[in-house]
Amino acid sequence: MKPSSQIGGKGSVRRKVINKQRRNFAQKKTQEQINFENKLKRINEYITEITDDYRELAKDCIDEIVYTYFGEITRSDMKNKDEFKTFKKDYNEYFDDKFVNMNNIKLKTNSYVTIKNLFIQDCIPHFVELFTTIENALEKKDYEKQDADVEEMTDKECFDILELDVATTPTKNDLRKAFRKKSFMYHPDKQTDENKEEYGEMFKKVSVAYKLVKDRYNL
Repeated sequence: MKPSSQIGGKGSVRRKVINKQRRNFAQKKTQEQINFENKLKRINEYITEITDDYRELAKDCIDEIVYTYFGEITRSDMKNKDEFKTFKKDYNEYFDDKFVNMNNIKLKTNSYVTIKNLFIQDCIPHFVELFTTIENALEKKDYEKQDADVEEMTDKECFDILELDVATTPTKNDLRKAFRKKSFMYHPDKQTDENKEEYGEMFKKVSVAYKLVKDRYNL
């Protein structure tokens, strides 16, 4: 048999081919990931369209959605116990740290990979629903509608809607707990079709009340 002229012999060539194939396979994206990243691109396009006058309101709108969805995540949904402790300290700060580019308030393009690394597979649909809700809110410019209602509520009305004690000044934690409880109760996505409109109005009032109390009391 004629000796191979390849350095390292045929086995070396075969290993190189196999390694190359493995590298290509690792770089392949699933359709789920592609769909998710396309959703992020659409959201970032909506964020680009937000004017300076509404940028803070839009961020508040996103924060409210995130707080509602993150409140449903439990210890068993995350891969690391210490990471869950960090997550529980402040949902919105965690979201900003992991998923938001704070230089331009756009979502990080590698968010899907981040979710896969931190959360179990069963959490993926929950995150898809979360980002779909954000996308719909920005598309409909819900933050502008909230701004129109802001001055129509007194402090007492806000406290009553959130079931806060009017005799005391709430802490940041008090306000977030009250908002989480009420947003879970009235979130339209959790209701039947015949109740969606009614609960949607209540959810809107809860969101506005939360924003007003947060702003007026610097929480």
